[in-house]
Amino acid sequence: MHVDVNSSYHTPPISSTGVRRLDENCMYFGISTAQLMENAGREVARAAIEFLDEIGKAGKKIDVAVLVGSGNNGGDALVAARHLTQNPLCNRVDILLLSKKPSDAAMMNLKPLQIAKEGGFADRINIFN
Repeated sequence: MHVDVNSSYHTPPISSTGVRRLDENCMYFGISTAQLMENAGREVARAAIEFLDEIGKAGKKIDVAVLVGSGNNGGDALVAARHLTQNPLCNRVDILLLSKKPSDAAMMNLKPLQIAKEGGFADRINIFN
């Protein structure tokens, strides 16, 4: 993935208040927090896989670490981790939980990873508290 930092196209950053407003508008129109997390996490994983594909062309599998915070962004990270575990370029995905109390929405995305780890993917997924 090539990012042209000299490009004339620039999207200004959105403040945390602006993001909250966007989330509220999405919910108003029927897009749930879970769906927002799924979409965000899938796109993060897609971008990471695109990058991994570029640096992994020599046939070398890569170990990936995913840092998970306490808020809903932590849920996005867990969705990304789930998608990364399914990619053949990822040898192992280490998930580092940085908070003792992730949000309920984030915890909803941890459960499938715990089930996958217990169900035969123990060599590909590590979860650290």
